[in-house]
Amino acid sequence: MSSHLVWDLVKRNNCLLMKRGNEQFSRDPLNMKGKNCFMYSGLVHKKAIGIKPEKYE
Repeated sequence: MSSHLVWDLVKRNNCLLMKRGNEQFSRDPLNMKGKNCFMYSGLVHKKAIGIKPEKYE
């Protein structure tokens, strides 16, 4: 499926979506900005990068 089609299906309703007033945010770990928009969505892009901290020993 194309990424635009997937975005049309999930942009208004998915388990990672947070709606606060008029703003929409994303809990997607591959979304670096936290905004619910096509450009930053890790759900729809094949080449998505995630960052998570590691513990120092």
